[in-house]
Amino acid sequence: MYGPYPFPSYTAVITEDELEIPLESQALSTFGRNHLAEDWEAERLTAHELSHQWFGNAVTLKRWQDIWSHEGFACYSEWLWAEETGRSTLEDEARRHHAALAESPEDLLVADPGPELMFDDRLYKRGALALHALRRRVGDETFFPLIRSWLAQNLGGSVTTEMFEEHAARESGEDLTDLFAAWLHDEEPRTCPISPPLDSPPIGGRGPCSRAADGPARSALRHQDHEPLGRLGLAQVMIREAHLGHRGARPGAEELEHRLLAGPEARPLLGAAVLTCFGRVRRRGRGPSRGRPPRSPRGPPRARRRGARR
Repeated sequence: MYGPYPFPSYTAVITEDELEIPLESQALSTFGRNHLAEDWEAERLTAHELSHQWFGNAVTLKRWQDIWSHEGFACYSEWLWAEETGRSTLEDEARRHHAALAESPEDLLVADPGPELMFDDRLYKRGALALHALRRRVGDETFFPLIRSWLAQNLGGSVTTEMFEEHAARESGEDLTDLFAAWLHDEEPRTCPISPPLDSPPIGGRGPCSRAADGPARSALRHQDHEPLGRLGLAQVMIREAHLGHRGARPGAEELEHRLLAGPEARPLLGAAVLTCFGRVRRRGRGPSRGRPPRSPRGPPRARRRGARR
């Protein structure tokens, strides 16, 4: 859906302590021991942090005011994954979160929230709803290739909201000024973008996030055996997939751009991982490390505003 995983490896660190929320950085995410669960909360957070490897790390905001371009995509990825696994439908997720926004203050400008509101939960949900409104406007056959080309053309670079708006208009061939003005540049939330309904299968079937207009690309949030990530349990999958990383040198930018635009099979995502779990390091086939546990290269992640990733 988004194209191949953009880095040579993906590492998941599990702390001995419980954490309010996980935290990602380039090619690495840090989870608390409380996130080792098979419930939806843990599963959606796994999808959220993983999606940041594309939206936030491979392609990064140029200004903090454009934070929605990270968090809106990550939140929308949660909804896509909910539909892919049959836990919910994207329409239901959009409807539910839009209803919650209706009870919230209308003092947030998505495209420029300011330092006090940049990690407000409303920005996450309204950013995701803006993407769904765009998808409604241009259709699946344009929306998903548009997102892949956005990533391909800006791989390793910094972007702004205006750049995304121009890209979407150029790729779709439509004037989208009114759509972005309403969803990103107005403090008042728009009408929920759920009509007409998507051609979605019933719960348990494969949703539109698994379909690409130019080929049978798998969802980017599924691993090689095509089993839902949360169904196996976070720790199980990370240990099991530790050998599935990229081998050899990282492909060049031109090769990655070609792969992204061609919509190829998604590469395994939890590859070449070292799982730090409860003070021990486990590698596939090697068992726990001996001697002193390695020091984390980072201190404990700082908690963001409460509610930022609900």
